[in-house]
Order: sequence, then structure tokens, then C-alpha cells
Amino acid sequence: MNSESGKEWENIGESWFGLKYNIDKSVTGISVSGSNLVAVDRNGSLHILENMKSIKSKKTGGGIDVAVGAGMIFIANGSGVEKADNSGEGRTLIPNVYITAGITCDSQGNIYGISGNIVKKFDSTGTNVTDVITQGLSGPIDVALDEKNNFIYVLEQREIKRFTTSGILTASFSNGAIKANGIATDELGNVYVSDEGKDYKTSKIIKFAPGSTNTPLFQNDDMTRRNNNNNNQYDYNSGNYSDIPNYNY
Repeated sequence: MNSESGKEWENIGESWFGLKYNIDKSVTGISVSGSNLVAVDRNGSLHILENMKSIKSKKTGGGIDVAVGAGMIFIANGSGVEKADNSGEGRTLIPNVYITAGITCDSQGNIYGISGNIVKKFDSTGTNVTDVITQGLSGPIDVALDEKNNFIYVLEQREIKRFTTSGILTASFSNGAIKANGIATDELGNVYVSDEGKDYKTSKIIKFAPGSTNTPLFQNDDMTRRNNNNNNQYDYNSGNYSDIPNYNY
């Protein structure tokens, strides 16, 4: 989709050599590195789409989330994190870390993962494990890193919480989702939340503008445009906003 307008949708699952049929109903995590896309599913497979041309699916074991960085693939399996080379081979458990939910990775190959109500940071060897965020979280689902602006975003069922990379909370705001299940950022710092919804008609991806240390709360781009046009307001307490188009995926 066009991330500025939310339009011009393309079904990459169907157009990219049948990816849809392999993982559409079982995929649990996805990550993008350059022109490659990596997905993991609950049925025990890792899928690698190389240069948007060919898909390689490997029965290396499933997972709940995946991240790519520094030429490696990292898979959260529900209790820990495994690492593999960029082909998905050689999958081994990283020692000394207990990760229960989503993960992300920075450009240096450091992994950020959710462990209960804590966000941990560690390298691919498991020898440098630190607790980055230790307070302020309640049932976190996923984590994303904005390297451009030095923020860590943590997704909860109703909220997004924005922290500095030192673990200081700078904002907490509604994610606007019915059933939030994933969060990601792009190279500009825009934030994206995947919302499972009640069905395919109400499922969507919600986009938020980049955060700022000087702005305690920020709005979805569509909300900003709507508010400028007709003064519709977003209620940060209830998480409701009026007359915002659904961008179904």
C-alpha cells in the first residue's frame, strides 16, 4: 500500500509466487530486510522471499515472531530466541535469554525482546543481556525500534508506549485497534500497528506519524487530516476517533 494515502493496495501474497497460500492463515511474524522478506508460521516453517522473486520455505521450526539484522535471522519461539544465517539454516538457541512475546532487531544485530513485562536487549551470543525497560508495561505484545529518533515502541492490547532507548517513558496513547497484534516502524520513524479486527472487513493497519521528545502524544496521519478539515477530535481516553477510513488488508 501507499503509506502516505493508505491506498493503492496490492496483494503481495498472491502476486509474489503463491506466498498467500503457504502462510496466509498460519503466519505469526514477518520482517523485511532490503528486498528480502522473512516470515515465520505456527506450523513449523520459515519462509524467505528473496528479491521479491522466489520463495524458499524451510521446515526449521515455527515461531511467534521474526526479526532480521546484521545478516542474520532471529526467531522468537515463545520462550527464547533462536538465530539462523540469512538462508534460514543453522538455527540455534541464543543462551541466557527468556523471551515470551515479540522481538525486533537493530542494524547492528542487537535484539530487543519482551520477557513478561520487561523489554530486554541482547546480542546474538546471549552474553550481553540487559533490561532496557523495567517499568510501565502491562501485558506487552510486541516491540519496535525507531533508530532514526532513538525510540523504543511497545505495543499493548489497548495502548502504544514510547520509550527512549534508555528506557524512559515519553508517551502513552491509544493504538486505535480492535485486536492489536503487531507493531513496526519504517526508516523515517513512522509507526504501524496491525489490527486483526473482527473479520477481514474490519482488519487494518494503523499508521502513526514519527514521535518527538517534545510531543507527549501524537496522532495518526488520517486523524490529523480529518481534524484539520472538520475538527473531528480523537479521544485518547476511549481510543475512539470519528469518521476515519478503514484500510483493510
